[in-house]
Amino acid sequence: MKRQTRTLSLAGALLALPLVVSSCREASQSGRILSVESEGTIAGLVYLDNNGNEVPDAADDPIQGLEVNLFVAGTRSLAASATTDANGIFVLDNVPVGRHRLEADSTFLGDSLAVFAFDDAEVTLRSGDSLVVLMGVTFPSFTLAEARSLPDGTKGFTEGIVLNPGSAFADGSLHLQAGDTYLRVVGTPRTTLFPGDSVRILGRAAQEAGQPVFREGEPFLLAQQVVFVQPLELNTATAATADGGLRDAALVRIRDADIVDTATVTSPTGRDFRMTVDDGSGPLDMILLEAGGFNLSPDSFSIREAVGLLIPSQTAGGMVSWQLTPRSSADLAIDPIPFPGQVIDLTIVQATDTTLTLNWTEVDDGFGNASSYTARFRPTTTLAWTEITSGGCGAPIAGTTIGEVVACTADGLEAETVYFFQVKPFRGTLGEDAQFGPLSNTAGGSTDPSPIPGQVIDLTVVQATSTTLTLNWTEVDDGFGSPSSYSARFRPTTTLVWTEITSGGCGAPIAGTTIGEVLACTADGLEAGTIYFFEVRPFKGTLGVDAQFGPLSNTAGGTTDP
Repeated sequence: MKRQTRTLSLAGALLALPLVVSSCREASQSGRILSVESEGTIAGLVYLDNNGNEVPDAADDPIQGLEVNLFVAGTRSLAASATTDANGIFVLDNVPVGRHRLEADSTFLGDSLAVFAFDDAEVTLRSGDSLVVLMGVTFPSFTLAEARSLPDGTKGFTEGIVLNPGSAFADGSLHLQAGDTYLRVVGTPRTTLFPGDSVRILGRAAQEAGQPVFREGEPFLLAQQVVFVQPLELNTATAATADGGLRDAALVRIRDADIVDTATVTSPTGRDFRMTVDDGSGPLDMILLEAGGFNLSPDSFSIREAVGLLIPSQTAGGMVSWQLTPRSSADLAIDPIPFPGQVIDLTIVQATDTTLTLNWTEVDDGFGNASSYTARFRPTTTLAWTEITSGGCGAPIAGTTIGEVVACTADGLEAETVYFFQVKPFRGTLGEDAQFGPLSNTAGGSTDPSPIPGQVIDLTVVQATSTTLTLNWTEVDDGFGSPSSYSARFRPTTTLVWTEITSGGCGAPIAGTTIGEVLACTADGLEAGTIYFFEVRPFKGTLGVDAQFGPLSNTAGGTTDP
């Protein structure tokens, strides 16, 4: 008899199966009045157990096209054969009574699927019997430890306790634990699973960053929050190697770790941060994910306690290390990093024409030690600040005792110029790990006028010839305690224009020798019988370069001989 079939759900197929058997039985009885029956019927439903619970339910699907063979028990003698229809149903009509063995075609199932019901099972058929059987086909199940050792591409089930919310990672990754074994499941749909849930995962074995994972994982909830998951206690150095790989994908806790570098942005949105932490045992990379809702400034806290999942990363050379990734901000217990105090009494206490001396009261570096300091300045002619990197106020300015007065002298300044100064306390090493406190108050002050050479007041013409006049005067200070140099000028009475003497005995520069001693020079090339006036001017420095002049001397006059 040819049956008309339409596609049913698995539940519909289960309900229809007895009707199919009944119709087959009625068909076999028609036309055999008063005969002795020696045959029976076996009908069955074959389904794919998608969720691995070995019970037909809404998650499962009928299997179409599977050949089911019935052998005489203890032999390879084929008694009957049928192929499942679109609803997974098969019917073996007119089966001789006796003991038989029911088998599914292994070539159809391949390497991945296996029968978990009636595989090599015997059935006994009596005269007139109509047997109904269920045949479940599913993927093999592995412990978590076995799943970590599977060849790549192997598909199957594994079970474990969920360690992270299904929403913790953008790609839906789940971390599972079973005893002291852990496994990462990647590429799963984001779920509403929570830590402590018991799940069964259907996935395919693969490698990622040198470690085993389950890809394309499909989770099936077995029970909600059956345990309170407890992280492993590890130091940062052990966590960085996942304890030699044994704790790959584990949930771990570190304590009392300092951030030892500046955090770097690792996501296109700029809200994922990578930082290195160290509890004294060795460095560990830690990732704060945007999805975790951390919203923290990673350079403003230290880690009192951090719980997170160990996720591997692999270099181009094949080296594997692990990063600690907290699941959310609830996994972090942080302490704000104490900053150095603020200087509030910066003062300018002394000035010269090229220097200003500052002092202030030393402050705490945040950890009970004296701070170091940087200083900056600007003249009133600009709003741009310049860091002082050399001289007495060049950074770093070392502190000594909190509460004591520290001083430094800024040099190389312009005379008679107003400058503003600020200092900033810090701890650590500049350019490496310095942590700064706030800027101080602003202190302002003016440099002194530059001291100039004294004035010659006793210039005298002391000797004459027809072409020369000899001058002398008492040497004066150059403003810095050394003898001045001098320039001299002259004019005849016939003009009001002065001429600088650049050659001869009075040609500039006239070198001084001893302050207070008499210095003389002879001006030559003069006209006979002519009255001339002379003046000298002391200076320090180099003529035409950086010379600073004192005032002109008194005017001395004299007449050359006829």
